[in-house]
Amino acid sequence: MLVLDRLLAALEVRVDAFALCEICPGWRLTFGPGEEPSVHYVLAGSGTMRLPKGAALLLDQDVFAVLPKGIPHGFETAGGGGREVRHPGNVRAGDAGLGGAVREIRAGEGSDCLRIACGTVRASCGGRLGLFDHLREPIAENFAAEPLRERFQALLDELATPAIGTQALTEGFLKQALVLVLRRQAGAKGRSLPWLAALQDARLAPALGAMLDHPSRPFTLEGLAAITGMSRSAFAEHFAATLG
Repeated sequence: MLVLDRLLAALEVRVDAFALCEICPGWRLTFGPGEEPSVHYVLAGSGTMRLPKGAALLLDQDVFAVLPKGIPHGFETAGGGGREVRHPGNVRAGDAGLGGAVREIRAGEGSDCLRIACGTVRASCGGRLGLFDHLREPIAENFAAEPLRERFQALLDELATPAIGTQALTEGFLKQALVLVLRRQAGAKGRSLPWLAALQDARLAPALGAMLDHPSRPFTLEGLAAITGMSRSAFAEHFAATLG
């Protein structure tokens, strides 16, 4: 089995509080820098995600975006947003219990609004390797050909009226969506996640496989180099080159 397959099989996803955000024409909804990576799925409408330094991502229905932690951002419809509403921030579902973990946040009134499922995510392998901890830039994938709307709507519905198994179900919904994103990123040579390239490097595979087999073991650079049969310096240089 490929190392990436093994990593995805061991993927642990923690669902934090989600919000159903609606941004109407002439308005903007802004988010401050978060402590965790965030996920945003466009349920309906089209518009723009505004990022620092004038950067922007165009959004259409079924676009799924993953943002690095610590990046402020905002959403507006295609016509732009003059009036602003600030997102109030999320209470972690794991800290406050899953009940009432979904907020409905509306910027403005009217029709043709942009509807987005927004939340934070903690995805790790063995509780140690944070898959999006070193994300360089936002990931945005369009899933119009294989819509994830039903998964995200089910996630929101489940969090709004929690019952036995809510945590398992919501984590499963989000894990499926993240696996599909990572599959696409791997096919694109990990353009936003450089560690994906390392996972697919045959020379590094034994070391990465050992880390997956023993996630709680404190590996050293020398130990990982020995597993691959490389010297410490050669391993460090090759690993760094793989990450770009």
